[in-house]
Amino acid sequence: MIKTISYLGLGTMGSGMASNLLKAGYELTVWNRSAEKCEPFRRNGAHVADTPADAVREVDLLMYSLSNDQAVEEIVFASKGILSGIKEGQIAMDMSTVLPATSLREHEAYSKHGVDFLDAPVFGSKQESADAKLWIMAAGN
Repeated sequence: MIKTISYLGLGTMGSGMASNLLKAGYELTVWNRSAEKCEPFRRNGAHVADTPADAVREVDLLMYSLSNDQAVEEIVFASKGILSGIKEGQIAMDMSTVLPATSLREHEAYSKHGVDFLDAPVFGSKQESADAKLWIMAAGN
């Protein structure tokens, strides 16, 4: 059962999704490259992590929605990135729209750590994200 979630990337799409997770009562940790975007979430009860690695250490599910392939590379594979903080048994869900090669690289890296990976790009806009009405296409084990 998923009780704790980490959401990384609080931009146009991620902020709406993370807000809805808080409203649904999940224990939420957030992280964003621009730290000031985390403050509204802190005020509403979310934990704020200092690094992507810190964000994912103690959660059941980690989710992220990032702007492009380069951002995914930096957040997942960097020295203080997601891969340096994850542990076996967690679930990672990339909700970014990226190239298939990026998703395949993520899948391979997560598999080596015993982490299930879902490639789950979303369809919709800022308003659908805020209203919890996005369409999500998920692929994974």
